[in-house]
Amino acid sequence: PYASTLDFGEKLIGSPAGQKCFAAQFETFAFGRTIDDEAEACELEGLSDKLARSELSIQAFLVSLTQLDSFYNRRGGGS
Repeated sequence: PYASTLDFGEKLIGSPAGQKCFAAQFETFAFGRTIDDEAEACELEGLSDKLARSELSIQAFLVSLTQLDSFYNRRGGGS
């Protein structure tokens, strides 16, 4: 049981599974494509670890996102 939605959110982002999910969803949004969980498992694990080590700093997470090989090697979309 959770006391409030805020309590639920704090417990969710405080868990390794929640951090990995956040990293995957944000990477999907930022790159505009579906993330291949198998091929990019190490990348996602590294992102979620950095998120946890930075005490959940979104700023540190965004900097980490720009350091990924997939950030520099992303494909352009459309025509």
